[in-house]
Amino acid sequence: MIYHGSRFTFEAKAPPEQRTKALESLRDQGRNVPSVTSFLVGRDHSGEYEWGAVFVVEDLAAYGEFLAHPASRHAHRVVQPLLAASTSFDLTDDPDPETGAKIAEVRQRLLDAPADDDGDRPVHTRRAVLKAVAVSAAGAAVAGTGVAAPAAARTATAQAYAVAPGASMEVAMTINGRLRKVVLEPRVTLLDTLRERLGLTGTKKGCDRGECGACTVLVDGERVKSCLTLAVMRQGAEITTVEGLARGEDLHPVQEAFIRNDAFQCGACTPGQIMSAVACINEGHAGSEAEIREWMSGNLCRCAAYQNIVAAVADAAKEVRR
Repeated sequence: MIYHGSRFTFEAKAPPEQRTKALESLRDQGRNVPSVTSFLVGRDHSGEYEWGAVFVVEDLAAYGEFLAHPASRHAHRVVQPLLAASTSFDLTDDPDPETGAKIAEVRQRLLDAPADDDGDRPVHTRRAVLKAVAVSAAGAAVAGTGVAAPAAARTATAQAYAVAPGASMEVAMTINGRLRKVVLEPRVTLLDTLRERLGLTGTKKGCDRGECGACTVLVDGERVKSCLTLAVMRQGAEITTVEGLARGEDLHPVQEAFIRNDAFQCGACTPGQIMSAVACINEGHAGSEAEIREWMSGNLCRCAAYQNIVAAVADAAKEVRR
């Protein structure tokens, strides 16, 4: 797998509607490029940048096609003029140490291609992409025979990293007020990190594709579906799970309200509902039943306990405002 990511901050003067359009163009890139197996566009809580995007592709050929696709070129044209600062990276779980050089060389060859009619981006055809992939693979084969790689290839190696599976990166996060460090592969989601590595099983794995909301946690105070964010993207973040809401024996007002209003049945969605409700109230979106339903719509309940959930959120909001 190859993980192509970017982190960026918009210009302060960029209008909100243009920012929204830019973010949507990145999401369209993930949805419309066939070689993308999964993607995420969301807030970057590292403190250095505002937003981040990660696109996952299978191999070197898919990576080249991803860069060459019209949706990728369109996203670049929409986003780039609005940025104050940005950086990009490529990670791979391929243990071959030459893979990093191959990735960087494909990227550079495509960037060096002739400009299109707009004059701002290279012309990327399928033939050009496959040609770039073939040339970079051949260059790696030469390097493997003991012939010194060109200076450009050596520089490229420093920009793209081949990460060995299973022991790749140390990620440090403050989880429920406690600093936790874990070594994991770059493809591991925040959800799997919490459940499988740190034993915080209160966060539930429902659909594992961002549809149900059972895995909702708070990241720097904002609700996030943890199955859709990579743990490496949350380096330095402050994360709150359902285990971190209570203070000793004292439950959080939202937890108490869910009990009072019998806002659960099977309980599978309850942790995610509670975390989303905490954020909903903190965001100021609990002013009416209609508003609560709208801002809690990302969390599904298969038992259809929505009426009681809405009542619990409204109840907790009154308690929090006291």
